Amino acid sequence: SAPAAGDGDLIDDPLLWAQSPDAASVTAFNEFTCPAPGAAADVDDDPAKPLITCDGNGGKYLLSQAMIEGTQLDGADAGAPNQQSVEWVVQLDFDAEGTKTFAEISQALVGTERLFAIVLDGQVISAPTMNALITNGQAEISGNFTQAEAQSLATSLKFGALPVSFEEP
Repeated sequence: SAPAAGDGDLIDDPLLWAQSPDAASVTAFNEFTCPAPGAAADVDDDPAKPLITCDGNGGKYLLSQAMIEGTQLDGADAGAPNQQSVEWVVQLDFDAEGTKTFAEISQALVGTERLFAIVLDGQVISAPTMNALITNGQAEISGNFTQAEAQSLATSLKFGALPVSFEEP
């Protein structure tokens, strides 16, 4: 299991925390080893706490507490940004609360080359930079995706946003 990030030293602003994480989280991050590429990391995926995790290729991340939950995503679709482009993108549409939060994230990250991470089941599935100020709740993730990769990411985002509950038979 991943070491716990510093629970007691959380600050109220995850964007500030990301620039200067607490010492316990940094120590835990430095001691964490990602599993082999393709294997799932054993992590504590509590959205209210910082997260130490990996992507599917062994890249390691120290992330602030979650700022946007999947339930704040109204839609995610794969598509081409325009008819002349062959590059595939993933288009996101946030609800009102997600739109407000994403605008704050966008304002803090645009032009900084700092990454924000999209996490599903404790694993980073995408970690783009912010290329533009986005205040209307409609974002686009680009990155030389093939059609299949864009569709897979959009599907993961859509299904990750669905509320799931289990009922006793």
